[in-house]
Amino acid sequence: MNLPAWASPSHPIVRRELAVWNGYTRRWRWLAVLLILLPVGCSALCGLSGLPIALSENTTAAWALALGLGFIGGLWALHGFATWGLSLILNIGAATLIARERQTQNWELIRLTPLTVPDIVRAKMAALWLWLRRPILLVLGLRVVGIIGTAVAAGMALMVAPQLDPAFTRAVQTALLIGLVPVALFGLGYFVVELAASVLYNTALGLLGSALSRTSANAIALTFVLNFALGIAVFAPAQQIATAGIGLVASLAPDRWQIVAVSVAALIAFILPPILELILGGVALAISLDQARRLPE
Repeated sequence: MNLPAWASPSHPIVRRELAVWNGYTRRWRWLAVLLILLPVGCSALCGLSGLPIALSENTTAAWALALGLGFIGGLWALHGFATWGLSLILNIGAATLIARERQTQNWELIRLTPLTVPDIVRAKMAALWLWLRRPILLVLGLRVVGIIGTAVAAGMALMVAPQLDPAFTRAVQTALLIGLVPVALFGLGYFVVELAASVLYNTALGLLGSALSRTSANAIALTFVLNFALGIAVFAPAQQIATAGIGLVASLAPDRWQIVAVSVAALIAFILPPILELILGGVALAISLDQARRLPE
């Protein structure tokens, strides 16, 4: 697949930006140690939560449950820290893309090249994403392994459930085991799309702050303000409305359609955040490009 010229690693703007970002990598790579140590503690706490059951039952099933809780808890904790770190770095990195050039008075020199403003901005975004390709792949890998691990752990729990609770029938066990497959596949697809939407949203928001500021510090501060404002004014109300909608559908739907109606309403509430991120990210990117064209040469 042929990449656009502005996304190629050989593009002059991309090479220049990668040289800058690689310098930061050497300076701050020790932070990766914290990313690994913190989830270890979370994994231990999750394992301890299942330890009383394992000690009281003292069966293979109970110990498997305790170990599974520890593994899954640590895995999703690592995913949470990695996702938060990726979003933070995308915000801060994108906030410096234009503001840094204006602060060092290089924007005017870059504008003298034959490159158009959209190509310059897109190349800077591509360089940021290339620099962060490993963290992005790490988050994606953790999501895939997390979904598969959770499905396997849930399947194991369902397999031993009749031993722990005699009231848990084989029919219910079979139905839940079959339902795990489509749920896991949906989760994989959702997390891939959500990651792409999150990368676009955080990059575009940082870029908007950069296009509206003259210094990197002001751009980073403005990006955090925009993040907070959109979270309070858009994402939180949208989630509240979606949650209220589930309850409203549950109360109004006929009994025989209630499960289907509630499932559809819950699905809409679940996919709402990445949809909003794609929409707001696209709007922020369009405003950033327009503002960058208006900057004086």
